[in-house]
Amino acid sequence: MSEWIKISDFDFSDRKALIYNGVQLLLGYADNEIYCVENICSHEKARLSDGEYENGDIYCPKHGACFDIITGIPKTLPATDPLKVYEIKKLPDGVYILWNS
Repeated sequence: MSEWIKISDFDFSDRKALIYNGVQLLLGYADNEIYCVENICSHEKARLSDGEYENGDIYCPKHGACFDIITGIPKTLPATDPLKVYEIKKLPDGVYILWNS
């Protein structure tokens, strides 16, 4: 069963790392919209929130792989596997994720 769960307020400027139900998530803005992906690099398991972030491009701090926050698809090597992307929505009181329980 899926349900919408509030995971954040709008208390960040470009990105925000958080953990929900034991899963590391990364919220980030791209083109004035908010997106959500897993916060772990698919190549070397580094926390992506520790790397650089620029308008939807997430850079792994370990080897520099770049991911698109909208699609989760890697843009550069050494990563080849995409990140898991989560469906979210913005409501007046915060950011919600569609969570499969």
